[in-house]
Amino acid sequence: MEKFEQINEGVPSVEKIKPVGIIAGAPGVGKSTMTGGLSDDITVADIEPTPYTKAEDWPNNYIEEVIERSRDTDLVLITTNPVVVQALRERGLSVTVICPDESLKDEYRQRYIDRGNKLEVVEKIMTNAHKTNKEILSDFEGCNVVFLQSGQYLSDVLDFD
Repeated sequence: MEKFEQINEGVPSVEKIKPVGIIAGAPGVGKSTMTGGLSDDITVADIEPTPYTKAEDWPNNYIEEVIERSRDTDLVLITTNPVVVQALRERGLSVTVICPDESLKDEYRQRYIDRGNKLEVVEKIMTNAHKTNKEILSDFEGCNVVFLQSGQYLSDVLDFD
């Protein structure tokens, strides 16, 4: 956790949530990076949707995998696809959604570039994943939605104490 504290030093605090259950994180919020710095006391499944989208039974195959992994894992990290999140909620599961504030498009575009995404992929992510805060709240009605501010990552909103 020390590396996350160093990265985020001086960043304003936000609402803290427990690192349990299902968290839908937008691209670039730090899901994959964070999983490498967690203690062995927390089991985490970071379920990347891309392999599942190629199958005929998308999104049901992904939804079933998330449900299965949530049974034996402390924290399941998933895509912010509204269809997936709402299907999980319809099955009685609670999902917390972590998204960048609508004002952070340029910051996130640079995050995608810095992590090595090709420019056509960056523009696809920008088109599909970045909406206004109002649209996000509408897409994820009934979910706890946390908007990250500039310089913040998923690790900033998780309460490990």
